[in-house]
Amino acid sequence: SNKPPQIDGNALSLIAAGDYLRKSKDTDFIERHQAQIRIIADGIVKNLNEFDKGSLVFGVNGNIEFSPYEEGFEIYTNACSCKGLAEAGEMLGDKVFTTMSSTIRDGILHYLYIPEYGGFIPLVRREPNPSIVNVANLTAFLALTDLDIFPAKDPKIEESLQFHLAGTWNEEIGGYNRYAASIGRHNFGNGPWPREMLRLVSYFAKVGKKDEANKALDWVLNVALLNEDYEMGLPEHVVSNEELLKEYHAHMRTFDINPREERVKEYKRNIESEMYKKHGICYPVNPLIWSHSLFVMVWNEVKDSL
Repeated sequence: SNKPPQIDGNALSLIAAGDYLRKSKDTDFIERHQAQIRIIADGIVKNLNEFDKGSLVFGVNGNIEFSPYEEGFEIYTNACSCKGLAEAGEMLGDKVFTTMSSTIRDGILHYLYIPEYGGFIPLVRREPNPSIVNVANLTAFLALTDLDIFPAKDPKIEESLQFHLAGTWNEEIGGYNRYAASIGRHNFGNGPWPREMLRLVSYFAKVGKKDEANKALDWVLNVALLNEDYEMGLPEHVVSNEELLKEYHAHMRTFDINPREERVKEYKRNIESEMYKKHGICYPVNPLIWSHSLFVMVWNEVKDSL
């Protein structure tokens, strides 16, 4: 990649290692990889900014996959860093990392929770472009409950969820988009993501809202059942034919500025697909392993409670 390393991705490796240790009791593995664990944790700490009411990690590249909404004090990066440093502190027996994790949680609560904007916001930018981003972003917000930074039933979480759901609902075909259309990263058209719907299944199950959890799960299963190209496969996201064509024409209009031949081929593949012809919808990036892995994780989490 020509981008800087993803801090959230590095933090996720610490989270995965900590989870592995709890489930396997494989202390030898942690012993063998102590040096790497410390390097990763130290790398996160290097990007830590201390303020009066807590600390926040500054990142420039991450899971949001769209630089204008990554660079700054972004909530997904900070949620991952908070959890990752806590795991590093536990694995290494280093209370310094544990303390830093706690200060990031304080920073998220004080600086990224703005009730006047609907609750937890996704991003604060600093100089030379200081600004507060308060557009709906399910990907970023749900990390707070996915990683247990705050309890799922915390009133601040419930308040914020309403803001993020209202801003990402797809009126045209149902389901929730990854983030608000106004962000501008449409990626073959803006539409609902099975991945985000699965994360909502997990959230609703945690708070005991079985009907909502089952509705979201049914939506995901219906997407898989409709897949004409890969039997029971899950795509990255779903878009209507109209949305796809709108984005295709916009892409061709600006092709001289961003001449991406592979993207043109992908648009045409979708327009010629059986999904487009039979169902009036398209599955860009189909299938996507991320969607499948999350389905397995969430299903194992909720199967006994729904």
